[in-house]
Amino acid sequence: MFFLGETAHISGLCHSIVRGELYNTCPLSCRYCYAKWYREEKEGENKKIFKLINLLKDIDLPITPVRFSTLSDPLLKPRFFNKVIKLILKYEIPIIINTKLYRREVIGTLKELSDLCVLQVSIPSLTQVEELEKVPVEDRFKLIEELSDYLPIAVRLQPFIPGISDKELENFFKRIELANLLIVEFLRVPEEELSFYKKFEPSVSWEKYLPKANLLTPSLSYKIKILTKVRELCNDYEIKLTTCKEGLFNFHDNIDCCGFEFLKVPYKRRATLYDAYALLKEKKRVEIEEFFKYCEKRFLSGKTLEEYPKWYAKPFIKHEKRLRKLLMSEVLNYLTPLIKVENSHLTLSSFSPIF
Repeated sequence: MFFLGETAHISGLCHSIVRGELYNTCPLSCRYCYAKWYREEKEGENKKIFKLINLLKDIDLPITPVRFSTLSDPLLKPRFFNKVIKLILKYEIPIIINTKLYRREVIGTLKELSDLCVLQVSIPSLTQVEELEKVPVEDRFKLIEELSDYLPIAVRLQPFIPGISDKELENFFKRIELANLLIVEFLRVPEEELSFYKKFEPSVSWEKYLPKANLLTPSLSYKIKILTKVRELCNDYEIKLTTCKEGLFNFHDNIDCCGFEFLKVPYKRRATLYDAYALLKEKKRVEIEEFFKYCEKRFLSGKTLEEYPKWYAKPFIKHEKRLRKLLMSEVLNYLTPLIKVENSHLTLSSFSPIF
């Protein structure tokens, strides 16, 4: 109910599995939206969010920031959003807000969240593409401009669509120069929809997202070419860079992919393959058990979870078990090309240089 389920990409790559869903569906109807594969299509506000807040307020330990939201835009209904955020402020619960909407009625409320929140603004391209989404792109640039003095801003270049997102990247950076972090997540699309997206850039090749999934994503070589350019622009504009669900940690700055490190309140996140990569940069070769002992001392992992209520700890334990299995699975190669396993030891692959 309050946690993301275990999947290869979530268990392997996501630092937060706690979700705060404010609504049961989303009317924005963005063509590329992955959430439409999972959510129930019923109208209304999700009143269960208040139960989650009441449970979290009683945990007297650092918690993982709550993701607002994963299946809908949290700013859809300003009055309900403001009601929820008043409780977030009261109980000092750290959150990540991911939106593509501009709502004048919530600007004041968002400004109050300065210590508790990272604001993620999703912008797939510099200009509007009506075939893909109806929400005005200019509204999102306006949101960044108005709130950059009050909140850490993470721009999600998401989904990164070949032939659309890669046009005028330099001008895109001029519009987001006030951001603290750029998060890049490439498009994933069902095989039957590929022909629609290939018309924007026919020359790009596509490959399986996972071995048994009916999903495709741009080729690894294309992603590396794009991220190399984006890395240069981030350096020029002094914006930190990460990716989402890509496993290309060598392009990351030394920061978690969601931008938790910009928060000014205590928090604790779960360990992922990113942390294995960070450890391997120091030690080159690590036993799998040594990696999990390392995680137990720093993250919501292992025996550390015994200090937390069972309802909260149980999903983290499940995701950690899935992470262990992934390290011994062929799926690991689909999650990151940077880590390999040899005789129960983790090592760095020779795939790509460390930046």
